[in-house]
Amino acid sequence: MSHKHWCDIGYHEWECDGTQAVRVWAGETKPTPCEPMPDNGIELVSCPKHLEEDLRRFAKMKDLAEVLQTYQDLIWQPEDTPEYKEAIRMLRAFITGPNGLN
Repeated sequence: MSHKHWCDIGYHEWECDGTQAVRVWAGETKPTPCEPMPDNGIELVSCPKHLEEDLRRFAKMKDLAEVLQTYQDLIWQPEDTPEYKEAIRMLRAFITGPNGLN
């Protein structure tokens, strides 16, 4: 059954045949069948053309979430502990990139 999705990467509607949607936000990497949306709603799912960009952005945000969680877990630790120093090193490397500022 054909229906529409909204591509949140390309900012446009796209027509789906019911088997093309990859819900990256749910951790999917392959298409899964679509379920009807309540009240004729439209689901936010990247179109096939923008899927690779969505997967790349999601991976980057996942990395950021892990760094921030590590930092949050250690922020109240004494500054002279190896764990604290490692968390600060990870945060600095994430912000500035592997070779300093991006």
